[in-house]
Amino acid sequence: MRKKVKHKNEAVEVLAAGILQLPGYLESLYHGNPDLPLVLLPMLNDFRASQDSELLTEGDFFSPDLTVKVPVQPIGKSTVAGNVATVAKKLRPGYLSGLLGVFRDNNLEKSHEKLTLVLDNLLIASSSEKEEQLWWVALGAGADSTDFLGTQGYIWDTQSDMALALLGAILGLALLSRWQDRQLGSIASG
Repeated sequence: MRKKVKHKNEAVEVLAAGILQLPGYLESLYHGNPDLPLVLLPMLNDFRASQDSELLTEGDFFSPDLTVKVPVQPIGKSTVAGNVATVAKKLRPGYLSGLLGVFRDNNLEKSHEKLTLVLDNLLIASSSEKEEQLWWVALGAGADSTDFLGTQGYIWDTQSDMALALLGAILGLALLSRWQDRQLGSIASG
């Protein structure tokens, strides 16, 4: 540890924070909540920074290995014949309807079925390996894609979190600024 970690004090602080954060995250998983590894990204980057390693990005959590041959096993049967362009054109209304249903949180199961049907037909119609990979990855994201948002079933979850954070910052400034000024003054006079 001494040879790899250049910023030992920072590493100890990050480790202590990780020890506090990780049990709550694991307990959340244990109780059936979705696995959202992006929650751990700041902590992981703090660890990496203490070792002067390159920081991770959100994209690092989703990098499918596209060298793998796509196991083309469509979920259903093709409902539209033709090449990808023809299938996409004919099934576009169904795709838009399914997408709109997901955005509006309106009958999610039926909306996901519409999206899966369209993607499945596009996979069947694919003529190149790159096209197959695209539709395969899209199908993999499918029904669980809204779990990534972490909204816990409340559509305004992210916005309310941000509003509460703003309110907390304003209250913190309003209530604690004089006390902080006194503390800084006593340190400066010292």
